[in-house]
Amino acid sequence: VDREGADRWGESISGAFFGVAAIADLQGDDRYESGYFGQAAAIVGRSLLVDLRGNDTYRLSGMGQGYAGPAGVAILQDEDGDDLYVATGAPDQFDRGGRISKAQGVGFGDRRGAAGGIGLLVDGGGNDEYRAELFAQGHGYFHGMGMLHDRAGADIYAAARYAQGSGAHFGIGVLQDESGDDRYLAEVGVGQGMGLDHAIGLLADRGGNDRYEAGSLGQGASTANGLGVLVDGSGRDRFALRSAGWGAWHWSSGLPGFGALIGADADDEFLLAGTRWALSPVPPLGPASVEVPNVEGPTTLACPSRDSDRRTAKLGPKALEQAFPLAGESDSSIAAHWSVREALTEDLAAVVAAVGGNELAALGLLGPLHCLLQETDDLAHYADQLTAYLSRLDVPHVWSVAGALVRVDDLGDRVLSVAQALMRQSDCSGPVAAIEILRRHRARGAMALSPAVLKIVKTGLEHSCWRARAVALRWIDAFPEARLETGWQPSFLSDAALRRGSFPAP
Repeated sequence: VDREGADRWGESISGAFFGVAAIADLQGDDRYESGYFGQAAAIVGRSLLVDLRGNDTYRLSGMGQGYAGPAGVAILQDEDGDDLYVATGAPDQFDRGGRISKAQGVGFGDRRGAAGGIGLLVDGGGNDEYRAELFAQGHGYFHGMGMLHDRAGADIYAAARYAQGSGAHFGIGVLQDESGDDRYLAEVGVGQGMGLDHAIGLLADRGGNDRYEAGSLGQGASTANGLGVLVDGSGRDRFALRSAGWGAWHWSSGLPGFGALIGADADDEFLLAGTRWALSPVPPLGPASVEVPNVEGPTTLACPSRDSDRRTAKLGPKALEQAFPLAGESDSSIAAHWSVREALTEDLAAVVAAVGGNELAALGLLGPLHCLLQETDDLAHYADQLTAYLSRLDVPHVWSVAGALVRVDDLGDRVLSVAQALMRQSDCSGPVAAIEILRRHRARGAMALSPAVLKIVKTGLEHSCWRARAVALRWIDAFPEARLETGWQPSFLSDAALRRGSFPAP
């Protein structure tokens, strides 16, 4: 606790790693300067930084200013003053338009199997400036929750991507600004009220003459079944985009998402790629909400050819993570693909089990397993091994195995046993793949309409997962002679015409 004075705080302050850390500075124009993991950061811990008065400066290399990793809770609260928050970050190997900041109200998980925590940045008043790059300013990633809440002042928010009320991969991200003439810049986009892959992103500005500028997928947009909303209160506002946003969303995996720009009216200014749009009245869910959503088609997996004996030194998580064919055609990715594929031929069950809870490894398994099943001369042998593996309940990341099996053209007399094994899984992708496999085999005349088949489809119709209901309804559309009762369905499933045009193969 520091009671007074203009103070300078150094490295790694208020960082909790398997512990608890707290700092309170009661007054003064203070400077906080840290490297990585500080200024309210926590992993398996609790961290708090409270500054009550003064015009303060917070500078950070990354992972802080309200950053919570797995099992962490981190809060930065600044009650008063014209404050500056700056976070740079580590280089991004995927070159997404900036450095990886992970700062300014971020809950961030690890997709290899650890859910993110809760990260908050709360600023009470003053004309503040927030500067960061990727994963920042109210962002939730992989079951994490991040929030930035500014109560008053004319504020500036500047970031590159995954920022300003954005969520990715089942995360929740919120940016709330209570008042003031504010400016928002998401240079690349994927922010300003954007949800990606079953995530929620919300930007709510309750008043003021505000200016919003973003690249693509911003200002109330979603993709891959996400939910993204920008809510703007009173004032004469300016919304500028380079491309998609303003209530844009699309169908993915047979289900809709949701995107909305709420509160905009004819007094506001809209610019798309530099061209002014004249809208009166503005649609209640945003200019793009009246457009027919795009339908995401099925993913095509390519099997790379083998023109050399390149392979990784040993099979491990790194090889699995690099093996997905769509990850690129580099020497390392092709070598990893063949390393995993050879290991599958030697001990398929051990390789599949080695994935465990690692989502990236499961993605890497999907490609080599798909190619093996497509090109093997002993499909029955591998189908039997996979059926035995699926006999366990709650197989981790069952979608990787299901995604490979659903693309096999003919499972022969194993088709029913494979489908029954997939139906036992609680994860949605198991029943979805089971019903889709049956539909394809039935369409080719390779399978009879037996009571066992009808039982699987009926179970899909009653499933809590809407994707399972969607493929079951599509099965009935294809084979009306089944005469199965469909029961109540939400509107996007009950309309047969909409259903036919919106559900590509899983």
